[in-house]
Amino acid sequence: MAPRASRRIGLEISNSAVRVAEVTFSGGRPKLVNLGQVRLAPRAVVDGAIADVPAVTSAITKCLQEGDFSAKEVHLGIAGLRAITRELDMPHVPDAELDAAVRLQALDVIPFPVDKTLMSARPLEEFTGPDGTPLRRVLLAAAHRDLVEPLLEAVAAAGLTPISVDLTSTAMIRSLYDPAASLPARKPSWRSVPG
Repeated sequence: MAPRASRRIGLEISNSAVRVAEVTFSGGRPKLVNLGQVRLAPRAVVDGAIADVPAVTSAITKCLQEGDFSAKEVHLGIAGLRAITRELDMPHVPDAELDAAVRLQALDVIPFPVDKTLMSARPLEEFTGPDGTPLRRVLLAAAHRDLVEPLLEAVAAAGLTPISVDLTSTAMIRSLYDPAASLPARKPSWRSVPG
């Protein structure tokens, strides 16, 4: 049995079902060891947003019990029209100022109200512009609060502790990262965009 530190639990909630997967790492290779799915009642989730928190909580709890999942820490994937990623090219700023600079530039590309937005950003690369100006390329992830907050509520009510919230496509890639095989990634965090 793999050590607990090498186990990861991921949870995804679609319009039709709750899905939980458990992955272990051995020799740097991921292995799917447990998978569960419970169907959701119609309209419990609409366009990726939870409309009925108690119904989703019940489905998560049932999925965990039926699949005999023991871990309580979970990585979450979100999807829908109110979750986006964008690459931003911006002037080079020191790491200490990066979050504030990204938030200012992000206001131009986020398609939902600023006061309802959570966001996270990660630097991708540094490069030089055509005029010789040092620039930074940054990956921005943004989500509407109404997409994230009911998910966190349902997960907590099911007795789980969220470790990360990623767009589903990014969460799948992150799930294959073995923390024992390389340097730790910068821990993601969602932040409110200041109004």
